[in-house]
Amino acid sequence: MTGRTLRTLLAVGLVVSAGCSTDIAVSAWMPNFENQTASGSGSAMVDIKKDFGVDTDSTVLALDLSGRQGSQGYRINYWKITGEGSKIIATDLDFADYTYTAGDQTSTTFDLTNIGVMYEPTLYQNPRFGLLFLLGANLITFNMVATDITTPAPPGDGEVHVPPAGNTFESIGFIPVPVIGLGIQGKFTKWMGLTINATYFDTSNLGLGDDIQASYIGADIALTFGKPENYVMGMVGYKYAHAKYTVDTDKGDSTLDGFIGSVIFTF
Repeated sequence: MTGRTLRTLLAVGLVVSAGCSTDIAVSAWMPNFENQTASGSGSAMVDIKKDFGVDTDSTVLALDLSGRQGSQGYRINYWKITGEGSKIIATDLDFADYTYTAGDQTSTTFDLTNIGVMYEPTLYQNPRFGLLFLLGANLITFNMVATDITTPAPPGDGEVHVPPAGNTFESIGFIPVPVIGLGIQGKFTKWMGLTINATYFDTSNLGLGDDIQASYIGADIALTFGKPENYVMGMVGYKYAHAKYTVDTDKGDSTLDGFIGSVIFTF
Protein backbone atom coordinates (compact mmCIF):
# COMPACT_ATOMS: atom_id res chain seq x y z
CA MET A 1 0.00 0.00 0.00
CA THR A 2 1.47 3.37 -1.01
CA GLY A 3 1.77 6.21 1.48
CA ARG A 4 -0.81 8.27 -0.39
CA THR A 5 -3.29 5.38 -0.40
CA LEU A 6 -2.76 4.77 3.33
CA ARG A 7 -3.28 8.46 4.15
CA THR A 8 -6.46 8.52 2.07
CA LEU A 9 -7.86 5.45 3.82
CA LEU A 10 -7.02 6.84 7.26
CA ALA A 11 -8.65 10.18 6.48
CA VAL A 12 -11.83 8.56 5.18
CA GLY A 13 -11.76 6.14 8.11
CA LEU A 14 -11.77 9.00 10.61
CA VAL A 15 -14.84 10.47 8.93
CA VAL A 16 -16.56 7.08 8.85
CA SER A 17 -15.92 6.29 12.49
CA ALA A 18 -16.63 9.72 14.01
CA GLY A 19 -19.51 9.38 16.47
CA CYS A 20 -20.42 5.90 15.23
CA SER A 21 -20.32 2.33 16.41
CA THR A 22 -17.24 1.12 14.53
CA ASP A 23 -16.07 -2.28 13.26
CA ILE A 24 -12.62 -3.03 11.87
CA ALA A 25 -12.29 -6.34 10.02
CA VAL A 26 -8.90 -7.82 9.18
CA SER A 27 -9.30 -10.65 6.69
CA ALA A 28 -7.29 -13.32 4.92
CA TRP A 29 -8.79 -13.94 1.47
CA MET A 30 -7.62 -16.95 -0.56
CA PRO A 31 -8.81 -16.14 -4.07
CA ASN A 32 -8.45 -17.92 -7.36
CA PHE A 33 -7.37 -15.18 -9.81
CA GLU A 34 -8.01 -14.99 -13.54
CA ASN A 35 -6.95 -12.03 -15.67
CA GLN A 36 -6.88 -11.03 -19.30
CA THR A 37 -5.55 -7.67 -20.41
CA ALA A 38 -4.65 -5.68 -23.52
CA SER A 39 -2.73 -2.43 -23.86
CA GLY A 40 -2.10 -0.21 -26.86
CA SER A 41 -3.52 -0.10 -30.37
CA GLY A 42 -3.62 -3.54 -31.97
CA SER A 43 -2.64 -5.29 -28.73
CA ALA A 44 -3.55 -8.92 -28.22
CA MET A 45 -5.71 -9.83 -25.21
CA VAL A 46 -3.25 -11.79 -23.08
CA ASP A 47 -3.74 -14.14 -20.16
CA ILE A 48 -1.11 -13.15 -17.60
CA LYS A 49 -0.83 -16.69 -16.24
CA LYS A 50 -0.74 -18.63 -19.51
CA ASP A 51 1.15 -16.13 -21.66
CA PHE A 52 3.55 -14.64 -19.08
CA GLY A 53 3.71 -17.34 -16.38
CA VAL A 54 2.57 -15.06 -13.54
CA ASP A 55 1.87 -16.67 -10.16
CA THR A 56 -0.39 -14.60 -7.90
CA ASP A 57 -0.71 -14.25 -4.13
CA SER A 58 -2.29 -17.31 -2.53
CA THR A 59 -3.53 -15.17 0.38
CA VAL A 60 -4.69 -11.55 0.07
CA LEU A 61 -5.00 -9.13 2.99
CA ALA A 62 -8.38 -7.38 3.00
CA LEU A 63 -9.21 -4.51 5.36
CA ASP A 64 -12.71 -3.23 6.12
CA LEU A 65 -13.77 -0.33 8.33
CA SER A 66 -17.45 0.36 8.93
CA GLY A 67 -19.40 2.77 11.08
CA ARG A 68 -23.09 2.90 11.95
CA GLN A 69 -25.21 5.45 13.76
CA GLY A 70 -28.89 4.62 13.94
CA SER A 71 -30.14 3.72 10.46
CA GLN A 72 -27.13 5.24 8.70
CA GLY A 73 -24.03 3.22 7.86
CA TYR A 74 -20.72 3.87 6.10
CA ARG A 75 -17.93 1.55 4.97
CA ILE A 76 -14.51 1.61 3.33
CA ASN A 77 -12.59 -1.48 2.27
CA TYR A 78 -9.26 -2.28 0.66
CA TRP A 79 -7.56 -5.22 -0.98
CA LYS A 80 -4.60 -5.66 -3.30
CA ILE A 81 -3.34 -8.70 -5.19
CA THR A 82 0.15 -8.94 -6.67
CA GLY A 83 2.00 -11.47 -8.78
CA GLU A 84 5.19 -12.21 -10.64
CA GLY A 85 6.61 -14.86 -12.93
CA SER A 86 8.67 -15.69 -16.00
CA LYS A 87 7.90 -17.41 -19.28
CA ILE A 88 9.42 -18.18 -22.67
CA ILE A 89 7.08 -16.67 -25.28
CA ALA A 90 5.44 -19.43 -27.32
CA THR A 91 4.46 -17.37 -30.41
CA ASP A 92 5.00 -13.78 -31.54
CA LEU A 93 2.86 -11.51 -29.38
CA ASP A 94 1.95 -7.82 -29.75
CA PHE A 95 1.28 -6.31 -26.33
CA ALA A 96 1.70 -2.90 -24.71
CA ASP A 97 3.38 -1.25 -27.72
CA TYR A 98 5.94 -4.04 -28.05
CA THR A 99 6.29 -7.26 -30.04
CA TYR A 100 7.51 -10.26 -28.06
CA THR A 101 9.21 -12.77 -30.35
CA ALA A 102 8.75 -16.52 -29.97
CA GLY A 103 11.55 -17.88 -27.79
CA ASP A 104 12.13 -14.64 -25.85
CA GLN A 105 12.45 -14.98 -22.07
CA THR A 106 10.19 -12.63 -20.10
CA SER A 107 9.94 -11.51 -16.47
CA THR A 108 6.63 -10.00 -15.35
CA THR A 109 5.19 -8.26 -12.28
CA PHE A 110 1.68 -6.92 -11.72
CA ASP A 111 -0.69 -5.55 -9.08
CA LEU A 112 -4.44 -4.94 -8.94
CA THR A 113 -5.85 -2.69 -6.20
CA ASN A 114 -9.44 -2.03 -5.17
CA ILE A 115 -10.64 0.58 -2.66
CA GLY A 116 -14.37 0.65 -1.94
CA VAL A 117 -16.34 3.49 -0.34
CA MET A 118 -19.97 2.70 0.54
CA TYR A 119 -23.03 4.37 2.06
CA GLU A 120 -25.32 1.76 3.71
CA PRO A 121 -28.66 3.10 5.01
CA THR A 122 -31.08 0.62 6.55
CA LEU A 123 -34.25 -0.10 4.55
CA TYR A 124 -35.79 -2.46 7.11
CA GLN A 125 -34.72 -3.67 10.54
CA ASN A 126 -36.05 -5.98 13.23
CA PRO A 127 -34.18 -7.87 16.00
CA ARG A 128 -33.31 -10.78 13.68
CA PHE A 129 -33.22 -9.32 10.18
CA GLY A 130 -31.89 -6.21 8.45
CA LEU A 131 -32.03 -5.08 4.83
CA LEU A 132 -29.51 -2.45 3.69
CA PHE A 133 -29.26 -0.33 0.57
CA LEU A 134 -25.67 -0.12 -0.75
CA LEU A 135 -24.47 2.89 -2.74
CA GLY A 136 -20.87 3.87 -3.40
CA ALA A 137 -17.88 3.40 -5.66
CA ASN A 138 -14.92 1.13 -6.15
CA LEU A 139 -11.62 2.75 -7.10
CA ILE A 140 -9.60 0.37 -9.28
CA THR A 141 -6.00 0.54 -10.48
CA PHE A 142 -3.97 -2.03 -12.45
CA ASN A 143 -0.24 -2.04 -13.17
CA MET A 144 1.79 -4.60 -15.10
CA VAL A 145 5.36 -4.65 -16.39
CA ALA A 146 6.35 -7.45 -18.78
CA THR A 147 10.11 -7.28 -19.38
CA ASP A 148 11.72 -8.97 -22.38
CA ILE A 149 15.01 -10.23 -20.97
CA THR A 150 16.28 -11.62 -24.28
CA THR A 151 15.66 -8.45 -26.29
CA PRO A 152 14.97 -5.56 -23.88
CA ALA A 153 12.16 -3.21 -24.92
CA PRO A 154 12.49 0.58 -25.04
CA PRO A 155 11.54 2.30 -21.73
CA GLY A 156 7.78 2.19 -21.17
CA ASP A 157 7.05 -0.52 -23.73
CA GLY A 158 5.62 -3.70 -22.24
CA GLU A 159 4.10 -1.70 -19.37
CA VAL A 160 0.40 -1.27 -18.55
CA HIS A 161 -0.79 1.45 -16.17
CA VAL A 162 -4.49 1.99 -15.55
CA PRO A 163 -5.46 4.77 -15.62
CA PRO A 164 -2.88 5.49 -18.36
CA ALA A 165 -0.78 8.63 -18.64
CA GLY A 166 -2.83 11.56 -19.87
CA ASN A 167 -6.16 10.06 -18.82
CA THR A 168 -8.66 12.20 -16.90
CA PHE A 169 -8.25 10.07 -13.74
CA GLU A 170 -4.44 9.81 -13.79
CA SER A 171 -4.11 12.53 -11.13
CA ILE A 172 -6.00 10.45 -8.54
CA GLY A 173 -4.44 7.19 -9.74
CA PHE A 174 -7.69 5.18 -9.85
CA ILE A 175 -10.61 4.51 -12.19
CA PRO A 176 -13.84 5.11 -10.19
CA VAL A 177 -16.59 2.54 -10.77
CA PRO A 178 -19.92 3.43 -9.08
CA VAL A 179 -21.76 0.49 -7.49
CA ILE A 180 -25.25 -0.12 -6.18
CA GLY A 181 -26.64 -3.12 -4.33
CA LEU A 182 -28.30 -4.71 -1.33
CA GLY A 183 -27.09 -6.17 1.94
CA ILE A 184 -28.80 -8.67 4.23
CA GLN A 185 -27.98 -9.16 7.91
CA GLY A 186 -29.60 -12.01 9.81
CA LYS A 187 -29.23 -13.41 13.32
CA PHE A 188 -29.72 -17.08 14.15
CA THR A 189 -28.74 -16.76 17.81
CA LYS A 190 -27.05 -14.17 20.03
CA TRP A 191 -23.74 -15.67 18.94
CA MET A 192 -24.21 -16.42 15.25
CA GLY A 193 -25.41 -14.48 12.24
CA LEU A 194 -25.38 -14.35 8.46
CA THR A 195 -24.39 -11.48 6.16
CA ILE A 196 -24.92 -11.33 2.39
CA ASN A 197 -23.88 -8.41 0.19
CA ALA A 198 -24.16 -7.96 -3.57
CA THR A 199 -23.12 -4.94 -5.64
CA TYR A 200 -23.06 -4.11 -9.34
CA PHE A 201 -22.72 -1.22 -11.73
CA ASP A 202 -21.56 -0.37 -15.23
CA THR A 203 -20.23 3.04 -16.25
CA SER A 204 -21.89 2.65 -19.65
CA ASN A 205 -25.05 3.73 -17.83
CA LEU A 206 -23.43 7.09 -17.05
CA GLY A 207 -22.88 8.22 -20.64
CA LEU A 208 -19.12 8.68 -20.32
CA GLY A 209 -18.54 7.76 -23.97
CA ASP A 210 -16.45 5.01 -25.52
CA ASP A 211 -13.08 6.02 -24.01
CA ILE A 212 -13.98 4.91 -20.48
CA GLN A 213 -16.03 1.79 -19.79
CA ALA A 214 -15.85 -0.13 -16.53
CA SER A 215 -18.01 -2.59 -14.67
CA TYR A 216 -17.83 -4.30 -11.32
CA ILE A 217 -19.69 -7.19 -9.74
CA GLY A 218 -19.07 -8.07 -6.10
CA ALA A 219 -20.72 -10.55 -3.76
CA ASP A 220 -19.94 -12.11 -0.42
CA ILE A 221 -21.65 -14.41 2.04
CA ALA A 222 -20.38 -15.05 5.55
CA LEU A 223 -21.20 -16.52 8.93
CA THR A 224 -20.35 -14.31 11.90
CA PHE A 225 -19.90 -15.62 15.42
CA GLY A 226 -19.40 -13.88 18.74
CA LYS A 227 -21.11 -11.04 20.60
CA PRO A 228 -20.34 -7.44 19.54
CA GLU A 229 -20.33 -6.40 23.20
CA ASN A 230 -17.29 -8.65 23.68
CA TYR A 231 -15.40 -6.40 21.22
CA VAL A 232 -14.01 -9.27 19.11
CA MET A 233 -15.92 -11.43 16.62
CA GLY A 234 -15.02 -13.94 13.93
CA MET A 235 -16.24 -14.45 10.39
CA VAL A 236 -15.84 -17.14 7.72
CA GLY A 237 -17.25 -16.93 4.23
CA TYR A 238 -16.82 -16.67 0.50
CA LYS A 239 -16.00 -13.53 -1.54
CA TYR A 240 -16.31 -12.86 -5.29
CA ALA A 241 -15.18 -9.85 -7.30
CA HIS A 242 -15.15 -9.23 -11.05
CA ALA A 243 -13.76 -6.03 -12.59
CA LYS A 244 -13.76 -5.21 -16.29
CA TYR A 245 -12.59 -2.02 -17.95
CA THR A 246 -11.78 -0.27 -21.22
CA VAL A 247 -9.78 2.94 -20.79
CA ASP A 248 -8.55 4.53 -24.03
CA THR A 249 -6.65 1.64 -25.71
CA ASP A 250 -6.29 -0.48 -22.55
CA LYS A 251 -8.61 -3.32 -21.61
CA GLY A 252 -8.78 -5.65 -18.63
CA ASP A 253 -10.97 -8.44 -17.30
CA SER A 254 -10.21 -9.82 -13.82
CA THR A 255 -12.03 -12.29 -11.58
CA LEU A 256 -11.18 -13.20 -7.99
CA ASP A 257 -13.17 -15.66 -5.91
CA GLY A 258 -12.41 -17.75 -2.86
CA PHE A 259 -12.86 -18.36 0.86
CA ILE A 260 -12.23 -15.62 3.41
CA GLY A 261 -11.72 -15.57 7.16
CA SER A 262 -11.83 -12.46 9.36
CA VAL A 263 -11.31 -11.14 12.83
CA ILE A 264 -13.65 -8.20 13.59
CA PHE A 265 -12.84 -5.66 16.30
CA THR A 266 -15.81 -3.63 17.58
CA PHE A 267 -15.49 -0.21 19.26
